[in-house]
Amino acid sequence: MPCDTSRNAFIFEEMNMQQTSPAPRRIPGRFRASDFYKTVSIKNRLRNYGNGYGLAETHLDEAGKRGVPVRLEERETGLILTAAVEVFREKGIPLHFPGFEPQVALPLRFWKIEDPRQPGLFDGLPS
Repeated sequence: MPCDTSRNAFIFEEMNMQQTSPAPRRIPGRFRASDFYKTVSIKNRLRNYGNGYGLAETHLDEAGKRGVPVRLEERETGLILTAAVEVFREKGIPLHFPGFEPQVALPLRFWKIEDPRQPGLFDGLPS
């Protein structure tokens, strides 16, 4: 059976382009009226840094100027994690990864964690 070299060349070129094209840019989060909001994945927890999450120093600086807390939502669990910028500054761990801007990691124990799926103790009771 004859080999279609033009088709094979096209497939190779397409594969090569996919490998060398830059990865899509992730959205780092957004400022809302009451907070800096970002969705995160559990796989991105910084296990060597208190099992917490990191944030770029530039976002922390801007949140501090606006006077709003940082609020993260875990995609897999729906948990809402909230921390004040002051807590990041006091308890955070500065990180410098090659190729990335400076970050600050906040260990999980310093976050206020809410589970929106779990009702409060007095929810549903008559007032």
